Amino acid sequence: MSALIVLFLVIGFLSVFGQMIIPDIAFFNAKPELSSLFVIYFTLKLPFFYAFSFSLYAGILSDIVIPGTFGTTSLCLTSLFLFISILKPYLEKIGNRWIVFPCTAVGVFFYSLMNYFLYEFESHQWHWTMEFWTKLVAIAFLSAFLALPLYFVMDYLFFLLHIPTAKEDLFPPFPQKKDNLS
Repeated sequence: MSALIVLFLVIGFLSVFGQMIIPDIAFFNAKPELSSLFVIYFTLKLPFFYAFSFSLYAGILSDIVIPGTFGTTSLCLTSLFLFISILKPYLEKIGNRWIVFPCTAVGVFFYSLMNYFLYEFESHQWHWTMEFWTKLVAIAFLSAFLALPLYFVMDYLFFLLHIPTAKEDLFPPFPQKKDNLS
């Protein structure tokens, strides 16, 4: 438990400050979203409460450190957490480990779209240009590309720190009634 809390603090700190210092990649004119990648990873690996607490911690830390309107990143990251937690039972039914990367691309696209929507809503200007959509797709692509080594490193960290990843049903099934005829 204490290893998980320390991991949350360190990963949240590194993701927010790493997001600030990573330069834009020249061809794409974009950079991957680190905090959303970690929120998606923790949502898929950990129980509901732990993943929610990390998304809230990373959002509040990002709102405090990065200048802008307070609360938008927290709202976007917790919405991303809820979006991925709704998709989680369906991904477990598919059972393929590689489906995580398209899910990461969709999640980062959702996060970036919501973040930009809140920015436009706040500034009272509605500019949905082709450059914006290209940048959204580039951010999702770069994040999915970065998710491959990042998720393997995180799996290795979980193994080294002996952090269990418990299976949890967000919507538990109804109990089956036993047949009284026999």
